[in-house]
Amino acid sequence: MRLDRTDLKERYSVSELLSDLEGCQARSDLLFVEQSYSGILARKLPSSRKHRNLALLSGTSESWGALRPGQCVIEHLHKVSSLPRYWSPLALLNMTLAGAPCSIIPSLTELELRKEYMGCQNLPTTVWNQNTHRSDEKHD
Repeated sequence: MRLDRTDLKERYSVSELLSDLEGCQARSDLLFVEQSYSGILARKLPSSRKHRNLALLSGTSESWGALRPGQCVIEHLHKVSSLPRYWSPLALLNMTLAGAPCSIIPSLTELELRKEYMGCQNLPTTVWNQNTHRSDEKHD
């Protein structure tokens, strides 16, 4: 099997993507898309009541390659020379890539960022804490 060809049976349609994101209970989801589906998504999302927590960001991978988990998304948008397009309320972009607020002073350490914001936040608290404690033990 060649990896550079897509099997038509393996397509992930825009409708399927939106359906999968519909039930997401996260405070916010950042959806980074390159050119393939950005226009279709940009037309469908503003009128959707089921995707109010979804921020759609479009641009080349180069425009997002320098973005780091602790960096504020909206600040990155202002620094990028080839400004990517985005379709979302600005409040959804006023956070770090990891989901932390941008205005925390002093800034979070990498450990605090990982503990408080990174990873799936929809896990039951007990499971999240177990995984976090195991990870901390490895880093000590």
